[in-house]
Amino acid sequence: MGFKFNGENYLTISDLQKVLPIHPTTLCKMCKNGEISGAGKIGKQWYLPESKLEEYLQNSFIKK
Repeated sequence: MGFKFNGENYLTISDLQKVLPIHPTTLCKMCKNGEISGAGKIGKQWYLPESKLEEYLQNSFIKK
């Protein structure tokens, strides 16, 4: 599990993998390329605010 900062939950790549059926290497590349906005790196680990995951899912998978 990631961590909580300023009331926001931050997810790791392994947390994202539980929600998105995508290989961890691909998830890291998506974070690096900005395909999943809001991701940041601390050391060697990528983190994503939970709210940005919800935004990504809405923009990617829900038809408008």
